[in-house]
Amino acid sequence: MHRWKEIRRVFSLIVAAASTSVSTVHASSLHSPAPASQVAPRPTIPLLTVEQARDAVQVVQALQSRRDRNPHAATAELYFKHGNAAQDRQDWGLAAKAFGEAMIRTPSARLLFAHGHAQLRSLGVVRARDGTVDRQAREDVAYSLGFYRSALAADDAFKELNSAERLTLAQHTQCLADFLARSATAVTCEPVSQYLAGR
Repeated sequence: MHRWKEIRRVFSLIVAAASTSVSTVHASSLHSPAPASQVAPRPTIPLLTVEQARDAVQVVQALQSRRDRNPHAATAELYFKHGNAAQDRQDWGLAAKAFGEAMIRTPSARLLFAHGHAQLRSLGVVRARDGTVDRQAREDVAYSLGFYRSALAADDAFKELNSAERLTLAQHTQCLADFLARSATAVTCEPVSQYLAGR
């Protein structure tokens, strides 16, 4: 119960912050309205769905559409900060949720990687608690692998990560792919080991 209260509190703070910024913009525009003839319509930039974030092609297209303007950037940054705080506490469920909300607004390599990592850790905790690791492992790893591959594609296109981050992402992506291609006992790299241990 405490955890869900924390989730609701975090998200209400984010929504309140986003609403305040929108209200400020609207208020300022009332004081100096531009003639309608001078106001060009601005194209809307929709949020990605979580499934679209697992598709590398759609991720790169979404990032290209946000290169000059991303109206979701400030909200994504707030979610990212809350995700980092939850990750520091090893609250993987809340971290995955917060990183996911950031990711669908700004599907950068770093956010995709963060969400994929937290999602897999969160699923590992749930499966360990329910005693379903053996039955769910392949499905969970395959699901999370989509985010890792999208992160690689985003970094290929926009070169966001430093060399150490890129190496870690590439190694973890290969690790998950190897897990799916071989038996679980043949793969002992960090993300798989953490998932199987449920921590």
